[in-house]
Amino acid sequence: MASVRFPEQVFVLLLVCLVGASIITAFYFLRQFPFSAGHIKKDSYSSAFSAVRREPNEPRVSSTVNIVQQQTKDSAGNSPAVDQQPETDSPGIKPPVEVFQTTVSRDEHCTDLMIMGKRHGPIICTRSPSECSMAAAIQRDHNWEGDKVDTAMKVMAKFDRDPLRGRVSLFDAGCNQGVFTITAAYLGYEVLAIDTVKKYLELVATSLRKNKLTSKVTLVRNALSSDHRKVFIPQDTSHLADWYDPKANGKPPTDRVVYAVTMDDLIPLVRTERVFLKMDIERSEGRALRGASKFFGEIEVVCIFMEWEWVKRREDDRRFILKFLTTQGFQAYRQPTDQKPLPADDSMSWPHDVYWQKPN
Repeated sequence: MASVRFPEQVFVLLLVCLVGASIITAFYFLRQFPFSAGHIKKDSYSSAFSAVRREPNEPRVSSTVNIVQQQTKDSAGNSPAVDQQPETDSPGIKPPVEVFQTTVSRDEHCTDLMIMGKRHGPIICTRSPSECSMAAAIQRDHNWEGDKVDTAMKVMAKFDRDPLRGRVSLFDAGCNQGVFTITAAYLGYEVLAIDTVKKYLELVATSLRKNKLTSKVTLVRNALSSDHRKVFIPQDTSHLADWYDPKANGKPPTDRVVYAVTMDDLIPLVRTERVFLKMDIERSEGRALRGASKFFGEIEVVCIFMEWEWVKRREDDRRFILKFLTTQGFQAYRQPTDQKPLPADDSMSWPHDVYWQKPN
């Protein structure tokens, strides 16, 4: 039988089609998962931070939460009008979530922040070292609890490697002067940071502006609780569990009076499907988690870094958190890389900080 020969033009056409399909496929994946170096130098960090990065996603939109913009003095020292709670005809309306403007400029004591043991990271602005031990440590050592920050970033990078399951962002509950928030934003992550102290948020906003990272972070000035009310912030913020002052409900929002909202209220501000939750809110973790049932139902929490030392001293909160998180499938670990969880029946002996994760 004579062999059949195809015209040379057919092979050329097939080759052109194959090359065209390859180019289109490559273009599609580059559009979906762009590899952007951003602020990260390839030789500066371990491979843990080589995760795929995307541009910021838009926050969820919800009509169930009143969101007002809280502004502070601008760089010229001008004070805008105080925002008022939106009027509504709905009974039992929730207090507003106060999104803090990141346009504020507050030049305090600024230095570079160390990341993964390396200097010359992002700029961070702090309080005066003479009035705050954290600020003194940052100015002297260029970090604060650097091992814990680095561990959190490694955990986020681990979960962020799977783009099919969605990006991971940081929920920084109790951001203080912003070490976790600024580090995460600098490494390309979206951040939702909340604190009650106006000056801390001004410092974080200034740091973000200096690093050109304002688009990465949503700052919120509220207290986290299980219900809605105005709360009085004491001078000593290490006792925030004792905020509830009945007289605060008769006062307008000031530097010392803020609205308490729930974690459920903040769902519209979370930009990703999964979050790393860092909780350091001075003995108020139990109150915050009592208002987080919907949050845990709608958003995948990949890990919770929690200051346990003060939680375990409040019997009701300790029992509630154990029950709530174990029901959600979490177990507590000394380190997120540990294979063996901490004994649930001996939570009083747990270390100062714990990591809550779901077993693999």
